[in-house]
Amino acid sequence: MSTESTSDGTSPGPIVRPRPTRWGGTIFFKVEEIVFEAPRYRFAEHSEVFETMFHLPAGSDGIVEGRDEKHPIALEGYQAAHFHALLKILYPTPDDSIFGTFKLEKEEWIGVLNLSTRWNMKKVRKHAIGELCKASLSPVEKIALGREHKVAKWFQDGMSELISEHPTRPLAELKSQLGAEMVCTLLWIQTQTLSTPLGTGFVLSGPTLSMLSCYYCEAAMFTSDRNCHSCGRTIAVDDPKALYVATGVGTTGAARERRSLSKITPVPRAPFPLATRP
Repeated sequence: MSTESTSDGTSPGPIVRPRPTRWGGTIFFKVEEIVFEAPRYRFAEHSEVFETMFHLPAGSDGIVEGRDEKHPIALEGYQAAHFHALLKILYPTPDDSIFGTFKLEKEEWIGVLNLSTRWNMKKVRKHAIGELCKASLSPVEKIALGREHKVAKWFQDGMSELISEHPTRPLAELKSQLGAEMVCTLLWIQTQTLSTPLGTGFVLSGPTLSMLSCYYCEAAMFTSDRNCHSCGRTIAVDDPKALYVATGVGTTGAARERRSLSKITPVPRAPFPLATRP
């Protein structure tokens, strides 16, 4: 840090000198028989996995993997398209910055999420999740991606949407995309949610006022908090434990059977019709 004087003799203040960029040389990777070449510093900067890998000693033959094209670091079990998408994130081109032309397709962002999760690239992973939240993910994609890449909100939302979906997707489609075990879990939760005998009544723990829609136009019926006409208590539109279904007259207090759907993981967050449409 230093200071310089202006023409009138006054000082504009300290001038911060930029830090030199440590490029760290070039590294070579091999993915699906394709050799990629890239500066190593971004991999080391964003991933502890690669930072550790780059400091491993040479093998008994004296060869250091990744130092040249003939001896690349072989990344087995990964897709070249996914790796190429990650390189676009780590090393954007000048045109990407100048003209704002940077863009990845949904499948490329999924690939970036996959690699950043596996290689503990926290900032890249967070950015990929944010971009995919803007994309149109189906309930099945939310469940599959949320489970595989540990994104809890996607998993919960996907389960809720799929459970309340009408009409229900074909069983063969669900099994092929989610697996038999997950389909069994879905069916069990759906049975508990939609087909549980009401008895004397129970609290719907999960559904909220904001989820209630008009039967005919499907528009939201409640967009703001409401007061109970009986007790006057304010019921928030997003309160997951404010709805009670009474099937008997005069049942109060301990006589109410409370069935908490929140004990089922994940908590359903979509409308749950108590009867099918005619």
